[in-house]
Amino acid sequence: MMPKVSQILLSLLLFIALSAACGAPTPAATDTPNATAQPSDEHTHEDAAAPTELPSFEAADLSDGGKLQVVATTNILADVVAQVTDDNVDLYGMLPVGADPHSYQPTPQDLRALTDADVVFVNGLGLEEAMALALEDFAAKTVVVNTGIEAIAFGGEHAHEEEAHSEESHDEASHAEDEHAEEADHDHAHEGADPHTWFSVHVVETWTHNIAHVLSDL
Repeated sequence: MMPKVSQILLSLLLFIALSAACGAPTPAATDTPNATAQPSDEHTHEDAAAPTELPSFEAADLSDGGKLQVVATTNILADVVAQVTDDNVDLYGMLPVGADPHSYQPTPQDLRALTDADVVFVNGLGLEEAMALALEDFAAKTVVVNTGIEAIAFGGEHAHEEEAHSEESHDEASHAEDEHAEEADHDHAHEGADPHTWFSVHVVETWTHNIAHVLSDL
């Protein structure tokens, strides 16, 4: 049902390039995880860890001709999942354009989608911190796409500029004033793993393999 991972990597590389071209800032080296590099001990933290193994799933019952119900928590994650899926999947992205994944609260429509989902793909590493309580009820069907990467720890003040640029529409001029206010409101200290892993092409490639592996079980 799923296309081969090798056939979509080029599309993902293009997706990353377009995201960067639309104004996403280049993060500092200490904020950019690398799926292949082994960071030294001074850059790691005992909490800066992604899961090491993907959960197992039983095949979904689609005998009535229904589609696989898939939920992704963020826009970027939904875009990557869409590259891996086909017409047999009904994909629901929770995060509206321009919303901050750190503070977004699920709506009743989101909760219905989570309830009906066969699998829920999340970034993890604390990105969906305001959704955490709601997502706990669906832990059995939740997959952290950062499984298998070695995340990098960070601390101190961290502005949510990455999300403001990466999760918004491409019309920067019309949203510039709102973005400035949002970034000022959401500056706060982070500890543990840096969840902004999508700036690494190697990490997004790992996402793709993880998503394809899980969907192949379903």
